[in-house]
Amino acid sequence: MILNLSVTNFGSIKNKQTLSFEADKSTYLEDYYVIKSGNYRVLKVALIYGANASGKTTILKALEFLRDLVLKPEEKKTDKFEFEPFLFCPNSPKKKSILSIEFLQNGIKYLYKVEFFKQAIVKEELKYYNPNSAFVFKRSTDLSNQFTKINFGSKIKNNTTSRKILESNTLWNNTVLGGFLKTNINVKELQEVIDWFESYLRPLIYTKTELYNYVTAHIDE
Repeated sequence: MILNLSVTNFGSIKNKQTLSFEADKSTYLEDYYVIKSGNYRVLKVALIYGANASGKTTILKALEFLRDLVLKPEEKKTDKFEFEPFLFCPNSPKKKSILSIEFLQNGIKYLYKVEFFKQAIVKEELKYYNPNSAFVFKRSTDLSNQFTKINFGSKIKNNTTSRKILESNTLWNNTVLGGFLKTNINVKELQEVIDWFESYLRPLIYTKTELYNYVTAHIDE
């Protein structure tokens, strides 16, 4: 379940905007609108409303872009990301774009954050709360040499060889999670996050999206 999604300098959004699914303390119609998961109270649905061109669809596109960053890593280091930063300000195109998402997977809260330009991932980090917060990894990129450096948290089981293999497979325009998909190593926490992006976070549905096969498959189940 998604708890919070934050978007900065992406498309028509300049300053940080956050879409939250965390319920407040109100118990009004709680049985209809709220799911309880451990210590978290999560809304079943959220509405985004506003004037035309105010950024509603941009939030959804940012969520889909984040999914693709994780599950569909670029194959060549010369590939550029298909997005635009906020263009109606002379300084915004020179600044990093930032996406972060908090979610629950198998009862554990994760916080994933990625900072990027059109050419490369600049910074990336993954934290989990079980119950206290701890880093799974922190990633930085040497932009001049196009080299990725990954530091795992002290509670994460890995070895130097696995880390170096992951670094070599994480191109400067790949996320660490995308690099993990290309790598024959085992890190439980990374696999948990990959599973969430793959099984829970579905692609964006557009007006002409074909859903026949998807719906009939679920009916058969």
